[in-house]
Amino acid sequence: MTDESVARQVLTDPRIAKDTALAPQSWRDGGDLEPTAGQRPSLTTLDGPAHARLRTAHAPLLSRRRLAADADRIAATARGLLRKEAAAGTVVDLAADFTTRYPLTVILDLVGVHKELLDDAASACRGMVSSDPAARGAAFDALNAVTAGAVHGGHDGIGSALRKELRDEYSDEQIGYFLFGLVFAGQLTTDAALGFLLAHALDPGFGLADADRDRIDALWSGCCGNTRRPRSRCGASPPPRSSWAASSSRPERRSSSTSSASTTRAGSTRRT
Repeated sequence: MTDESVARQVLTDPRIAKDTALAPQSWRDGGDLEPTAGQRPSLTTLDGPAHARLRTAHAPLLSRRRLAADADRIAATARGLLRKEAAAGTVVDLAADFTTRYPLTVILDLVGVHKELLDDAASACRGMVSSDPAARGAAFDALNAVTAGAVHGGHDGIGSALRKELRDEYSDEQIGYFLFGLVFAGQLTTDAALGFLLAHALDPGFGLADADRDRIDALWSGCCGNTRRPRSRCGASPPPRSSWAASSSRPERRSSSTSSASTTRAGSTRRT
């Protein structure tokens, strides 16, 4: 769906749900779906009151005002990574590394994951979109392990705040999976947005190849503040489809709330 009004109608229709337990068995047998709500409760698997409860817990931690307070530090992170690439003095593929590493550096810091786990997280995110089911499964477990540590073993951030708010309703392992969703979705969507931004910036016809900092910042703010995807004059590739592989670890839900649901299989992924 590319029309905002249609997407809103579908996402608020009670007949449309997210739990992969309601997907056809043949889809689930393929291993390309996110675990069910019973196996991995999350914002991406729950509906109804259970989903609303998680949204209420997440919302103040991800508010526009709260993130705006970190805007200068986030911009400095981008410039620092780009300066490091420039200092190497070699040709670099920004879409192959920077567009993965930059959003992960930011989101891992916000979540509360120690920065030394950045390489592990980057490798896992790349593995999550592999065509090999075994590689996706290994990547799933690896990224889940990275985020699990932020619940009570990382520095203060979204992870520790969610644990304080939800520890009587969900286990630490389940809260770790909430962070998994934030990290993977944050990397995947920002990766795609940065690809379009870079296509604009490096297109000679767009006039940004030699633009000053203020003009580049204005373009970035415009892209991030607009709900529509920026259109590239360079024919930038669309974002990769998201694939999930169930982990061997299947924690039971401790919450008494239930969910209805259904989702889509990889290849016809519903984007939210």
